[in-house]
Amino acid sequence: MLLIGPPGSGKTHFVLTRLEAAIRAGRASEVKLIVPTASMAQHTLHTLARRGLVVPGRLVATMADFVADLTPTLQTPALAAEAWLLRGAIRETGREEFAQIKTSLGLHAAVLGTIREFWAEGSGASAAARFLKTPQQEAFLELFRDYERRLRQANFVRPSERFRQAARGIRDGGLGALLEVYFDGFVNFTAGEHDIVQAVLDAVENGTVTLAEDPAKKFARSPIERLEIVQRPQIRPQVIQASTPLGEVEEIARRIIEEKRPFHHYGVVLRTPEQYAPLIQPVFERLGIPFRLRLPEPLARHGAARFLAGLLRAVSKGFPAEETLDVLKRAASPLGLDPAMDRFDFRVRENLPGRGLAFLKRQAGSSGSLGLLLARLEPIAGWRNKKAGPREWAERTQSVQQSWLAMPPVSDAIAMARVLELRSLADAIPAIAQAASDAAELLEYDRIDRASLSQYLDAFELVLENTMQRSADQRRNVVNVLSIYEARQWELPVVFVPGLVEGQFPRRYGQNLFVPDSDRRVLRRNGIRLRTTKDQDEEERFLFRIATTRATEKLILSYARFDEQDRQQLRSFFLDQPKDEDIPATPVRLRESTAPFRKQRPAGFDSPSLQELVLKKHENFAPTALETFLQCPFKHFAERTLKLREPPVKPEKRLDASVEGTIVHRTIALWSADPSKPIKDVLENVLIEQCEAASVPPGFRTLATRCRLEADLERFAAEELARPIPAARQQELEASFDYLIDDMDQAPFRISGRIDRYEIMGENLGFVIDYKYSGKLRVDQLMKEHSLGRRVQAPLYLIGLQREKGLRPVGLRYWGLRHKTTMRGWVVDGLCPPELIQKQDQRLSEDGFQAMLNDALLRASDAIEQIRHGRIEADPADRTICNTYCHFRDVCRIQL
Repeated sequence: MLLIGPPGSGKTHFVLTRLEAAIRAGRASEVKLIVPTASMAQHTLHTLARRGLVVPGRLVATMADFVADLTPTLQTPALAAEAWLLRGAIRETGREEFAQIKTSLGLHAAVLGTIREFWAEGSGASAAARFLKTPQQEAFLELFRDYERRLRQANFVRPSERFRQAARGIRDGGLGALLEVYFDGFVNFTAGEHDIVQAVLDAVENGTVTLAEDPAKKFARSPIERLEIVQRPQIRPQVIQASTPLGEVEEIARRIIEEKRPFHHYGVVLRTPEQYAPLIQPVFERLGIPFRLRLPEPLARHGAARFLAGLLRAVSKGFPAEETLDVLKRAASPLGLDPAMDRFDFRVRENLPGRGLAFLKRQAGSSGSLGLLLARLEPIAGWRNKKAGPREWAERTQSVQQSWLAMPPVSDAIAMARVLELRSLADAIPAIAQAASDAAELLEYDRIDRASLSQYLDAFELVLENTMQRSADQRRNVVNVLSIYEARQWELPVVFVPGLVEGQFPRRYGQNLFVPDSDRRVLRRNGIRLRTTKDQDEEERFLFRIATTRATEKLILSYARFDEQDRQQLRSFFLDQPKDEDIPATPVRLRESTAPFRKQRPAGFDSPSLQELVLKKHENFAPTALETFLQCPFKHFAERTLKLREPPVKPEKRLDASVEGTIVHRTIALWSADPSKPIKDVLENVLIEQCEAASVPPGFRTLATRCRLEADLERFAAEELARPIPAARQQELEASFDYLIDDMDQAPFRISGRIDRYEIMGENLGFVIDYKYSGKLRVDQLMKEHSLGRRVQAPLYLIGLQREKGLRPVGLRYWGLRHKTTMRGWVVDGLCPPELIQKQDQRLSEDGFQAMLNDALLRASDAIEQIRHGRIEADPADRTICNTYCHFRDVCRIQL
């Protein structure tokens, strides 16, 4: 019987009711349910078990397992074997059409996908050759034939051949004790699956096939029963409009938290899991929402597999320092969480480039744990230059796995997150060991007797990438995150469907690279029913019907107006509701328990000993440090109190803005002391000196930076004001200052720093010039931030002239040197020599100028008092710069 009806019409309910009746009647050995995927099989078994039934494990099977049981002597290639054999065929092809793109993953996927389409219709290269005649199609056919030849040499059969043999076996021998067989959850059937289903329907007394619509290929002698009425309530969905995909996920999380239902009442159905699963995981974890990703992932993404493959790859390359370091820092590494690893990390990166165990040992120094770890690598270091048989490499890989990836001891009362990690590791360890053996088989398919470690790792990594692993999470009270294909047999009270934008849901399909729709229509007329783009579009609408019929109480659909790159997206045409009825997503704020530093916490440290420690650490202050505090207390605490810093950058990125600024300031100071030398010659010497000090490698970036600096500095040198002021009686360059402030209402403090340049004129008049290797926008921004009270550097420089040098300040000017000269600052009207005043300067009276200095000193004093009392909350004055200029934004978790 064919049971045909739309999603939600009760087809699965009908099947489960029949299975339950058979089990309760003691006829479990006489019935069988066949479904498309392993996760569907598991879900069905759990559903029956929750009805109080004792369910035999073989009662529900996937189509693949059902066929495998019927044809134990035949073998079809696993995903890794398919990819490996096809890779060999593409690598060795002499076709000019593929000469430039042999290593393209897109080409591999296109060839394999098209081959699978022909196989699904029971056709091979010989049948396809009758219809494919263009040069590109002939090139594809050559690969197709070579691939099938390689399959035969490896003793594999095509999936369609295995289905055909299984169907023949059913017709010849029947199905033994089976009297009832049900097929449920299939969208449609391939030619081979159709043969199996037809053979089963002919062999059993009661065979039932559920489908959403009439099948493409008819089943002979099968009565049809139609379920026209959708049994589930027709729920009018809410449509949510968010700014970004992250906003969609946060809106889902907010609703789950606020509705306070049991978590297993919720489901998130994804059409594009690759985009939304990486967003769901951090948001749900951060907000304390338990969830289960019912999505298979490649074994290659598991931490243990990544560590093992990365370690062996580092061996094969001779332990390149940076790559080896990244491997040793992973969580699966024995020292991944060792505090000594951070110091080792910094030392290695500071001394890059480097290679080899000897280099790494020198950086480890006297650290005992690191030394022991690196010593464990010595026995396998020589594998790089050796060849061995594939099975020997597999055994070596398994021995390294046993040595480095043993299961840790398990104690009672551990957190659930740790339980899930250990379950996942317990599943991964035997899977990785099997992958090592499977990799040896791949090399044997190519008749490779002796392989290098690098060759073996190519096969090993391919197996890891093509071995799918499911979550070991068996919790029930969780939010279930499902792909749309996995959701077919689910019913949940509340369902969220994000990603409803054109191009994602529905997906848009282009023409096949080798067999476009025009050729597919010809093939269909000749019995080879390859799907066209129209068929794929119809499947998208069917999947939308599935997604919107999983909910029994509430359905929430959502879309984002912009993607992660701020590109505008088009609302899905599947959404029938008027756009003006869309509900804007509500911004999510973190719960207080998840944010480490908030304003509501008491300002300051409660512990007197902590206050005393902070007081000792902060007796002397640089103006830039105080500006850091005025921007954000937490940034100052992390950077100046804890003295945290980011790992050293890669060698090619060391010539950054900070180093450029040092080069410019040093060049100007040396040239100003002796203007007779061309400034470009001074720059050349300084550039060499600073690049050596920062270990900057020579290259195009260094040359380009030199050309830019040279152009900017030569323009600077040509400016009249770049030279000593004619009226000045003394010029000081890179002058240090250090003065005590003991007339404030708190413990004394010192301000110290260095002034780029100041001029002394007349009766002790002081004029300060502060060079900035910045453009006009940055100089204008500095002036604005001074007016907003976020900058105190310039006034504290001038106060230094007063208190330490005994000078009377009459002005300060920023001099921006990048791209074009920009000069802006403050001058005392009537005291500053007229020839020094520029059009862009702000003119102040002497009282107004002194008031500006006093105001800056009061702000600095207030900041110092707060620092000493332990104010450390995340409270940025300008949130727009957090993402660009703050290294600690991922620690403070401020909402931007």
